[in-house]
Amino acid sequence: MKKYFLLLFAFVSIVSFSSCEKDDDENENENDNYSEYVSLESTNLSASVIDLINQYIVSNHQNATIVEVEVETQYIEVELNNNIELKFNLDGSFLRYDD
Repeated sequence: MKKYFLLLFAFVSIVSFSSCEKDDDENENENDNYSEYVSLESTNLSASVIDLINQYIVSNHQNATIVEVEVETQYIEVELNNNIELKFNLDGSFLRYDD
């Protein structure tokens, strides 16, 4: 009887661990599909705002490229390939560096 109980326990444990792993993989895929912008040009920002942000980056971070852009309700967040995050207001003026 103990053998059957141990086998049943082992089977249930294996099934539960494998189902948790599947859930984690699904959550990672959902995060990958989160709609973030990779370039300024793919946003709904005006050309003048895009130009201001690009000018700031070229002037102050010559070797950096944009990795990610998020347009929030109060600001625009730009992440560069050197792990620097910049915040701009919705008019394209630089606000601050973000941690």
